Amino acid sequence: MSERLKGLVVVLLSASVCVLASELFLRVFFPQSTYNRLLASSPRMFRESDLFPYEMIPSYKGKLIREEFETTITLNSMEYRSREFNVDKRGRFRVLVVGDSFTFGWGVEDNETYPARIEKILANEHHRNDVEVINASFAAASPDIYYLLIKERGLQLKPDLILIGFFVGNDIVDRREFVQSEWTKTDREGLPLQIKSLDSEVENGRWVKKQERRQRIYRLPILRNSHLFHLLVSSGRGLKRLLKSESERLLETFNPYIYDATYSERTQAAVQRTQTLFRAMAKLAASQKVPLAVIMVPAREQVHAEQLPREVRRSRDLDKPQRVFGAFFDAEHIPYLDLLPGLRAKAQGNEFYFRYDLHWNAKGHEVGAKIVANYLLAYDFFRGAHDRHFRTTFSHEVSGPAWAWAESEECIEAHPDDAPALFS
Repeated sequence: MSERLKGLVVVLLSASVCVLASELFLRVFFPQSTYNRLLASSPRMFRESDLFPYEMIPSYKGKLIREEFETTITLNSMEYRSREFNVDKRGRFRVLVVGDSFTFGWGVEDNETYPARIEKILANEHHRNDVEVINASFAAASPDIYYLLIKERGLQLKPDLILIGFFVGNDIVDRREFVQSEWTKTDREGLPLQIKSLDSEVENGRWVKKQERRQRIYRLPILRNSHLFHLLVSSGRGLKRLLKSESERLLETFNPYIYDATYSERTQAAVQRTQTLFRAMAKLAASQKVPLAVIMVPAREQVHAEQLPREVRRSRDLDKPQRVFGAFFDAEHIPYLDLLPGLRAKAQGNEFYFRYDLHWNAKGHEVGAKIVANYLLAYDFFRGAHDRHFRTTFSHEVSGPAWAWAESEECIEAHPDDAPALFS
């Protein structure tokens, strides 16, 4: 063997030893976000379903770990992130809350979600111990799932009120995909009877991106679990993140389509599809004489618009989703609460969203729950617990200015009887 070849062998062996030693050192002392570790930090609470893209596992308890939070997720025996309850209401007023990961409470503890806080606020501050709030949301969902959940399961629980948590940030259209699900079965009206995801799948109890849609670093068979490889990648990303301004960070989860001054054909089709589903949900609820109301949850850039680059604020209409759907809900006589004005009014000095994640933090859930609870009290949704007469249409005055009082809670507490009733 020539001296040159020997030298090359020595270099390769030395490099291999260094790489192996570095890999072992990092694995023990500074573990990185490898694919296996990412899976380990994600709850194994999902299972396949014949109706929905997935179902959740009854009586599950596990951890959700991300850069900004470490929380416990507990599901009851009926798969909901609520305490155990009897199907028989036993005289209690039952509120069924349906929504996506915002309502589910991604990143906060079980008792910090806004549905859980609503029940606590009503009991502790307003002595409404007869109100039961069930968080029937999915960790990843959209209006078609809300509709099918209400149709197949929600109404069976005999709710006295249904609330839909409508996150305008991606419930209309996602910033990456216009259609994330496929309706594999539909009824005569074209409404879903079975929904499959085009984006994600259940894998070993976890809800993960399909192989072809995963980040490139997680598609590499060997490197995706290399701590050294992920350290090099994360170092570059970390440096890039440090150099980013607040406005650049905010744009990472920004959905440009919903703020266009003039919607494209695809966006307008997504709007119409979403409105069709809300109309169907309201019809379902009315058929069982159950009132239904929509809670419009704003996106982070709407509440903290001052953090966006000036050119984005000038070129985008940040209030458009609320105006479009507010007008729709008014026309359809569907009561709704727009949380955007109330959160904006309280945003000075407060941060309601995680820094890098698009969801509410505990403070966001707390403030949102307070506004929703006051809204329910002000418009007397609970009268139905004692009055069996139900009006299937609602006045324009009820839904139109419903958010205005949210900026002045004292006004509601002082004059709750001045609000119009939704029941007669």
